[in-house]
Amino acid sequence: MVGISDGNGHPYSWSIAFNGYNKKEIYKTKFKNIAQYLENYSFPKFCINGAKVTHIWTQNLKLSKSISRSALIPNVCKNLEDLTKAVDAIIFARDDYQSRNKYLPKLLQSGKPIFVDKPIHLNVKSLSKLLKMQKFPGQIYSCSTFCHDINFKSLKKNALSKIGKLKKIYAYAPKSWNTYGVHLVDPVIREFCKNDKIVKNIFFRNKFGNFSKVVCKSGLEMNFTTYPKETIDISMDFVGTKGIKKIIWRNHFNSFKNSLEYFLQNIKYKKYTNENEHHKKVVQILEKGFSL
Repeated sequence: MVGISDGNGHPYSWSIAFNGYNKKEIYKTKFKNIAQYLENYSFPKFCINGAKVTHIWTQNLKLSKSISRSALIPNVCKNLEDLTKAVDAIIFARDDYQSRNKYLPKLLQSGKPIFVDKPIHLNVKSLSKLLKMQKFPGQIYSCSTFCHDINFKSLKKNALSKIGKLKKIYAYAPKSWNTYGVHLVDPVIREFCKNDKIVKNIFFRNKFGNFSKVVCKSGLEMNFTTYPKETIDISMDFVGTKGIKKIIWRNHFNSFKNSLEYFLQNIKYKKYTNENEHHKKVVQILEKGFSL
């Protein structure tokens, strides 16, 4: 487990998904929301099978020790080199785009598979440089964990067949476009625009929120909106010729676990997928609305 960024509790929750946790220690952290939702799960029964988080390094030794105590990580590393030599795979758990260019080249050099927290980047040129540094195609795996939400994954098989031909998608999220836009763009592009070409990519911002309109060559229209000042669930409305289907993302921890299990299976069976073009397509949309 590598890194931590301001306000992002993933180093805690993602490590806990593998290792279980110390209840007393997690309640000492500022991530009380994580401590509270963990009460709904039974550990170690709920833990991911087949792997453990054994080493941690962050840019802050005090926080590294806090994560170690909370998530039962036995080894706190003083530098990245010690960590990369000791492990089979790496989770880069920072969601601040600025950290990518500083840390990922060093991690890629190790040749180990790397799970990169969302967004993979917010700049297409910088992203392209990073992807070229991969030691093998698919060394980097990155996604919005919404991609692995059980309700989202079952859409094509079940709900969407009842609303006719899909015409429009409206997706909504709280907080900033830089950090939460990817939760809308990545899963939608991955599932509904994978083999399609984007012909229109428009973005505008006002005092209420951030608005992106993307149109595919097939005619599918996708609308992505984040509301920085609103407390809302991440949700999507799918509009077809015969009706509308709405899904709401509420069970985040299950989605985290499913995403990490998917990454683990890729490693176990060496099924690394080259998703370079997908990442570029997603970041091209995110970059339109990028703000400092």
